[in-house]
Amino acid sequence: MCASKSLSISHEALRSVNTAIRLLMLTFNGLKFMASMVITMLTLKLILFLIDSYPYFYEFLCQKVYFLQNFDDVLVPPDHVSRSYNDTYYIDSQTVLRCHTSAHQAELLRRGHTHFLVTGDVYPRDSIDSTHYPVFHQMEGVRVFFPGDWETSGMDGTSYAAEDLKKCLEGLVQHLFGNVEMRWIDTYFPFTNPSFELEIYFQKQAPFHFAVFTFCKEG
Repeated sequence: MCASKSLSISHEALRSVNTAIRLLMLTFNGLKFMASMVITMLTLKLILFLIDSYPYFYEFLCQKVYFLQNFDDVLVPPDHVSRSYNDTYYIDSQTVLRCHTSAHQAELLRRGHTHFLVTGDVYPRDSIDSTHYPVFHQMEGVRVFFPGDWETSGMDGTSYAAEDLKKCLEGLVQHLFGNVEMRWIDTYFPFTNPSFELEIYFQKQAPFHFAVFTFCKEG
């Protein structure tokens, strides 16, 4: 699937393709696999904590994915702006540089996996400045719950899964940072419901935004 085909496209599309190819070439330097790299060390710490709950771990999935994987499989609306050449790096009319590791979720679920981690380079089309770059590293976990998991808890499926996710991420924060003060913030993201963020306090100063963690249950 990593092979792409050429076709006649607009100037805007061609610019997107050329940029995508340059970005993809930059990722082949292998820096993230060096033992001394912060990303490598952080990834290992995350895996050590999460491996009991998420026994399957995928890191070397192809960065180039089908258009359907990147959008349709994760329920991005047909008219959403993220599908445009201005927001996504296209290789050709059917393949793109993945905007998120979620592009692999449907494929792995179809294989029968119900608990897994995916990590890798992702390519959101962003302006380059001191805090933004068009390539960053993402790790996500997927866990499927069944009625037998929550029926004895007194909660509905959504509440049960959200509570389980929060406990997991609170434990992960303690694993990384020790006994720090943290809080959950209810928020809004277009493709997740419910949505929330976890913040931690750093050195008794203003809240340091640790990361965005979201939970989604469809239909």
